[in-house]
Amino acid sequence: MDEVIRAFALETLEAATRLTAGAVNETWRVTTEQGVFIVQALHPAVMGATVDAQAIGQFLLDQGIPVPQYQTTTSGDLHYSSGGRSWRVMTCLPGTTHRTAPEVSYLKQAGQFTARFHQVLRGFKHHFHFQIPHFHDTDYILNQLQSCPADSTVQRERDFFTEHVPTLVLPPLPHQIIHGDLKLSNFLFNSTGAVTGLVDLDTLMIQSLAVEMGDALRSWCTVGESFDSHFFTVALEGYCQSPPTTVERLSLLTGLKRITLELGMRYLQDYFDDCYFQWDPSQYPSRRAHNLARARRQIAVYQDIRRQEPQLQSTLLVLAAQGERGF
Repeated sequence: MDEVIRAFALETLEAATRLTAGAVNETWRVTTEQGVFIVQALHPAVMGATVDAQAIGQFLLDQGIPVPQYQTTTSGDLHYSSGGRSWRVMTCLPGTTHRTAPEVSYLKQAGQFTARFHQVLRGFKHHFHFQIPHFHDTDYILNQLQSCPADSTVQRERDFFTEHVPTLVLPPLPHQIIHGDLKLSNFLFNSTGAVTGLVDLDTLMIQSLAVEMGDALRSWCTVGESFDSHFFTVALEGYCQSPPTTVERLSLLTGLKRITLELGMRYLQDYFDDCYFQWDPSQYPSRRAHNLARARRQIAVYQDIRRQEPQLQSTLLVLAAQGERGF
């Protein structure tokens, strides 16, 4: 770490704390003579994302959207290679992350912030140098999973995905730059629940808002193996301040269900690959065991969404009737 800090001209390292929220990169909060920064050892899958994150992030900062700024090394590079790993450094934004909302009002704030984020990026053009291959490409992920070797331990889960995913088809939708991974832990909040920043720009991509918000609502409204319909309502009340089009609204529940199963398939794929997601050795004997538990959890959440679908659809219709502040 001392070597990395020197490479980015941050003077002397005073303290370093490992952060456990990230699912892919290894992350530390470090204090140096120059201030507090976030240092990451990058997973090879996202190595190329920093250039795009820096360019789009600067545009967002110029528009008043708080996101990290990436630091350069003494030679002007965004990355530093050491010990067979690639490192980067970014500013540390104020605020606290939460895996789940401490209060339901946090979800309304997240919805409002996301609406502004989407509005700022609507129409913004950027030529991507890199995007994670097949990220949010649900059909491709299903095909890859189906090609994995037979394994009786996970055959029931694989059969479930094979049966249900092809039924969840999104219509042609408008595309724009989206964040791609709006899980709640990528937002920073102050003590009153207001959003102070958005982090993890490695997944910026061109996609539909149905995919983006499907993934966001999956994260924000999941409690254990259940989907909380009240959380769903409050989050959308915040987001509706900058509504998507009618066709995007009508596709939101399909996006929610599709992305919930997509994440489950990604976990099950890593059950076979055993190389991508970070895992918790204090709770599981292996990465494969943790990923299987994650995949089963996503199936349970999907089934709960299906059970509540009439109520969730009714919520969308009520919001639609609210005029300009609804969908």
